[in-house]
Amino acid sequence: MNFVYAGKPNSPVEFEYTFKFNDQSIEYRYSKNSIGALTSEALSVDGCMIFSRRDDAFEIDDKQFPMEDATRKNLMVNANRVSIVNFLLTSYPLAEDNCLMALHHFVNSMLWFKHLDTREFIGLETNITLIDTFIIQNNLADDFADFINKVSEQSFQFVTPNINDNALLCTIDGAVVVFNQIASTGTQSLMLLYFWIKRMNEASFVFIDEFDAFYHFKLAFEVCKQLFSLNCQVFTSSHNTYLMTNDLLRPDCNFIVSDNKIKPLSECTDKELRFGHNIEKLFRGDAFQV
Repeated sequence: MNFVYAGKPNSPVEFEYTFKFNDQSIEYRYSKNSIGALTSEALSVDGCMIFSRRDDAFEIDDKQFPMEDATRKNLMVNANRVSIVNFLLTSYPLAEDNCLMALHHFVNSMLWFKHLDTREFIGLETNITLIDTFIIQNNLADDFADFINKVSEQSFQFVTPNINDNALLCTIDGAVVVFNQIASTGTQSLMLLYFWIKRMNEASFVFIDEFDAFYHFKLAFEVCKQLFSLNCQVFTSSHNTYLMTNDLLRPDCNFIVSDNKIKPLSECTDKELRFGHNIEKLFRGDAFQV
């Protein structure tokens, strides 16, 4: 992944994340070079430093993580770019309520996926799963048909599959056809969404890139209703202004990304935003400025 600023290809890129677990606030910062190797890393809890490594300098809370001088020196130089977080997670026995365990569980349960020219994902799964096989082996053909009908008003009659089948079949005018051969790009995108929805109860944070690239505006709205009813944090990106409505999300949960800035709608205007306002109309009238 190439995330280096084009004007400064040799400068590291810095990332900063703040997590809140119960009453603890965890700040995690790191930087990477153009080939994705770690160049610095730091973690603090409620403003107290746990560790910090930058420019061949290394500090760590010795009370929580005592270590020998040789180990400390190697971590300071860190020639093989080992993540300090991963080192501590694998080298020290930690209590279940330790902040690093909370961070580890949350990050490992994050999910990103998209369905554009190619299907890609990061998180939850380590193996490639065939969606047809997943639906067949979990006896979900009828449930999948109900999902498609609910969000898109399309009706498909699936042939009851055998457990060893690897492709969903449906009937059209009495003829049996392979579902993926007649499904539109948008319907196949819904199939991918259905697969991940069935897995999202395991997710802590989900980001779906251009989730509605193949949907018309009403279908995108129905999909959002499904996603935002799930018991996890869901972020989606879209160019569809029809989704800017109080019927889906409050203005402070709608963000505009522009010119390397990101702001919620509630901070992009001096107007008082009420439930009855037409947010899309206000947006088209340039009422919001990032």
